[in-house]
Amino acid sequence: MENRLFTRCRLFAAVAVLATVVCATSVAFAFTDIPDLSNPEVLLRNTDFQGQLFGGTSDQNHAVRMLFLSAGDTIDLEVDGSVGTELGISVFTDEALSVLSSEPYDSTGTGASPRTLTFVPPYTGIYYVDAYTSQGGTSGIYALRVTQRRVSTDLTVMPVANLTYGSTTQIMGFVIGGAEGEVPAGDVVLSYSLDGLFYMPLRSQALNDGGFEFDDISPLQKMYYKVQYLGSSDFNASADKGTISTTARLSGVSAKRYATRSYALAGTLNPGLQEGSPAAAVRVYLWRYVSGHWKAAGYRTAKASGADVAKYSTNYKFPYAGKWRMRAYHSDSDHLPTWSGYTYVTVK
Repeated sequence: MENRLFTRCRLFAAVAVLATVVCATSVAFAFTDIPDLSNPEVLLRNTDFQGQLFGGTSDQNHAVRMLFLSAGDTIDLEVDGSVGTELGISVFTDEALSVLSSEPYDSTGTGASPRTLTFVPPYTGIYYVDAYTSQGGTSGIYALRVTQRRVSTDLTVMPVANLTYGSTTQIMGFVIGGAEGEVPAGDVVLSYSLDGLFYMPLRSQALNDGGFEFDDISPLQKMYYKVQYLGSSDFNASADKGTISTTARLSGVSAKRYATRSYALAGTLNPGLQEGSPAAAVRVYLWRYVSGHWKAAGYRTAKASGADVAKYSTNYKFPYAGKWRMRAYHSDSDHLPTWSGYTYVTVK
């Protein structure tokens, strides 16, 4: 069998997606002056090309089509032709230097067409599909069919706004893919994670006209989520990830006097702490009322602990009698910065 790689190509047509190339010698396959594909078209599910190949001493024994394909698609190629015509088919990379796959022609002259080839593009971009006959073979009409049997999809999740503690939200999005007018169908699965590494399935639903909507999502801390489209016989699977951030909940600071100007400052923090977790820090900021204005007086750090509802507390001796106001603040890796409302105390 002669070498089926070839060089010195003459470009007959430069279009956005397809170019027919007729090549001469049977040595190394390398294109020059490849057209710039600025606006590539998308192939239909089934796309047919026709032409004529000339064997014998002619140099027109290759017809190369330039295609734009997506990574992960399942592509079926079939070439057929006149009875007795010896045909073959090969696939080359975007640089047209290496063969991805090849179904050799029948050099014995038995004419065992049609030739078929199935491959999965490893990258998204340009590929060359070569329908050919041997230089010493027969001439005839060829028909090349490119079938996108299982095409890639793109799942997009809409951004979710930050939440206040205890509120609910929706996780919405859509799946696109395929030829114009096609809408992916099948199931999507929502999974969640507390660390962004290990995900657990939460819910599933069928796509509705390519879209999905998971309602009543109410995380008590930062939640990582992933939505996966499981794919179908016509469409490949795809996925997208996101996060939902929420505040904690802080009660106002209560002040209970136990000595002159000495008070126990306390309140609650939701959610509570998991068993074995270290105590959380809550800052109690203070302001003193002076000459008709609130003057900042720093903060005290309170420790919070407890499983269901964490309680925070600290003892503080006010430096002056009079009117004071207080406000609690908390922030950690699982929650957005959270402030309580103001509370007031007259120190005696």
